[in-house]
Amino acid sequence: MTKKLTLNYELFLFVALCFFSVVLALGKGYSVENAVKLWAGCVLPSLFPYFFITATLSTLKITSTLSKKLSPLMRTVFNQSGFSGYAFFISVVSGYPVGAKTVADLFLSFIPSNYSALVLFLVSCFVSTAM
Repeated sequence: MTKKLTLNYELFLFVALCFFSVVLALGKGYSVENAVKLWAGCVLPSLFPYFFITATLSTLKITSTLSKKLSPLMRTVFNQSGFSGYAFFISVVSGYPVGAKTVADLFLSFIPSNYSALVLFLVSCFVSTAM
């Protein structure tokens, strides 16, 4: 009974939030339009190549080759496994958003512990020199 009541309460809050968002944003159409144009003109073109290239590299199975080549560096400097070399390489080339996404993808499939994922996340999340 409590779970159903909580679900109804959350649903009511969600609907109320949506309603008030629409009501309060009625006069803000011009600002929303400018924000979407700015996102489509600046943010999307600057990040899309990085996301596209890293997704292509991941589907080409180049991760194992890069991981093998960077494994000695990752083991001696960061005390991490070989698969972390790919995430480190991608973060050096692409920077923060793509490096964080790569670490998250590796964590779901290869990284065994939370501690290793945290260390790799801290190593991989910095502004790239390529940017």
